[in-house]
Amino acid sequence: MEFPQNVVDNHKTIDGFVIILDEFQLIGEFENPEAFFWLIRSYTQHQDNVTYIFTGSTSAASEIVDQINGAQGAFGGRMIQFPVEPFSEEDTYDYLKEMIPEIKFTPEGLKRFYRYTGGYPSYINSFCNTMSGGRVYDNQMVIETFYSKLDQIAIMWVTIWSSLSDYEKEIIKILVENGAISWSELLSRVDYSNKTLLKYTNRLKNKGILSHIDRKYTIDDMMLRSWLKYRQENDGYYPP
Repeated sequence: MEFPQNVVDNHKTIDGFVIILDEFQLIGEFENPEAFFWLIRSYTQHQDNVTYIFTGSTSAASEIVDQINGAQGAFGGRMIQFPVEPFSEEDTYDYLKEMIPEIKFTPEGLKRFYRYTGGYPSYINSFCNTMSGGRVYDNQMVIETFYSKLDQIAIMWVTIWSSLSDYEKEIIKILVENGAISWSELLSRVDYSNKTLLKYTNRLKNKGILSHIDRKYTIDDMMLRSWLKYRQENDGYYPP
């Protein structure tokens, strides 16, 4: 932790460091993440030429964000937060036109494509990887391609799903089947304690999978919800 500032102090050709910690929400899996953030703060307050950037996929209201930059967090609101929003429909069109011009759509097909991807670049790219140049995708063709290639489009979630605990999977399945529900409703549908449920809902929020809005829990990502619902309806069971 002291190394970057020592380099700046002792080497005139180096003006400073930018240190990036990606997927920082996984720090929430530490036994004591608050201690880790306070440790970083104890060093950064004595560093003049070292900047830390934390990046990751999580809800702005997640516990891990509160632990690092909430009112009682290590940095107490002094960190600058930049939420990265998905593309608008117009942004999506411009991105496709510039980066993947060989994929063509009718106006209705483009609207359906945007509805399925939500404007998230990773989903736009993975969806386009399943499509063919030289064809013009209308509404029905987009629907057919989406569901026939869903495992490829949602490949990120296929990987993440296999890494989740049985507790986490059960919570997600309940939300797929019931939509947004309150804490009491969610608790009534599991056979473990309030404390255990809190532990795993917090983990899922830190991973950017759950949101807690208007006192209700819901799945934060539409692609995950679509993939699980499709697999259950077509296979008769959720992925193991």
